[in-house]
Amino acid sequence: MNKLLMVLSLIFSAGLLVAGCSNAPTDTPNVPETPDVPAENAEDSGSAANENPTDGTASTTGEVIVAETKNAADVHDETLAAVADGTYVENVNYMSPGGMDTIEITVVVENDIVTDAEIKPVVADPKSQTFIAKVNAALPDLVIGKKITELDLPEQISGSSLTSAAFAKQIEDIIAENPA
Repeated sequence: MNKLLMVLSLIFSAGLLVAGCSNAPTDTPNVPETPDVPAENAEDSGSAANENPTDGTASTTGEVIVAETKNAADVHDETLAAVADGTYVENVNYMSPGGMDTIEITVVVENDIVTDAEIKPVVADPKSQTFIAKVNAALPDLVIGKKITELDLPEQISGSSLTSAAFAKQIEDIIAENPA
């Protein structure tokens, strides 16, 4: 049994050695076929060929071939919206030190971009109303004009952790429950 294992590993090792001695290039860039670019758009690099596999381009004297490669996530992000366009309004309840607060959160999304956002107190004690107003005043700088799936909200906006958490949760819910 040991001899059989030794013979098999010797054959396997010899196969790997032979495979490593191939003359085929191993660092050829994977450049998809693209139509030729007319010579008037070409750059003369001064050499017969320049290859740069890191950016997906290759050029030869007299013509430039440009190939752009993207991963599937990039293509998905560019072609499909993550969230359906719309105005999302939700009443959210949470317990504050002053009792149960209810706020109305409105978020408007167009092409995955937040175009408007607002938080209004529905039922809240005076101290909570102050925090809600401060968070609402900070929202434009934090979310307006930004992609909804890329918002980076702090845990506390204007000193309010409860209203901030409610707003962040609402953004998560909009993304999860309203795919484009």
